[in-house]
Amino acid sequence: MAIIDYRGYRVTAQSIIPGILDKEQEQSVVYGSIDFGKTVVSSEQYHELLESSAKELKLLPHEVVIDDKGNTAKLFTSYETKGIIGNDGRHYVLDLLRTMPPDVHYLQEAEVTEKSRELGFPRPFPHKLATLRQELVDIFHEARCMQFIKMAAAHVRQQLNANKESQESVDIENEVTRALVEVSEGRDPLTTCNITKEALSKAAEAVHSLRPDTFDVRFNPDCFSTTVKHAPGENLEKQKRLVMEMVFAS
Repeated sequence: MAIIDYRGYRVTAQSIIPGILDKEQEQSVVYGSIDFGKTVVSSEQYHELLESSAKELKLLPHEVVIDDKGNTAKLFTSYETKGIIGNDGRHYVLDLLRTMPPDVHYLQEAEVTEKSRELGFPRPFPHKLATLRQELVDIFHEARCMQFIKMAAAHVRQQLNANKESQESVDIENEVTRALVEVSEGRDPLTTCNITKEALSKAAEAVHSLRPDTFDVRFNPDCFSTTVKHAPGENLEKQKRLVMEMVFAS
């Protein structure tokens, strides 16, 4: 899908999904929302299809409330992304405009960092589709990961400073090195060493990780949305802070 502004006109170009123009096709929307978030549906089939893409894009799976009973639906993308089963039986994904997190500096009444406020943000913008570039998301994620690794390693060195030559110190250094390699590869670090656990926890706190015990920096594209009801278990404060810090960190 593409949006093209040309000589005062906005043109939307979209590939045709088999049967999408049929009225009955609305029943084939099995993921996302077709009414701007008033109702949201989800599908295990789309979970399997979108999970790997969400991981690559640093997107955080999140849950939204879908009825008055408090039932929730799990999403791997923005609620505005739609999953449709075409008349040919294939699975299609539409409306990816909000795949990346929003640029809160151009959302009216949005929360921003103190540094952003000093620079005059948030500022008015002609539309609400201001989103961050994927390149920025990748760079921010990489920078936070490097910061995490350096802080965890520094904490361990500080703890072992008094016993540099002991075999125990060597074993702990090897243990934390292995754990940090696992973190850099996107895996959960497996460790039973208390010093390593403490180092990972302190580094996680410093980089505002979503998890308290290891590195977890991912982004919920819906965390600033006011049209969907977020599930009680979602830590919106942490999720919003990561998005706010993407451009101007505190």
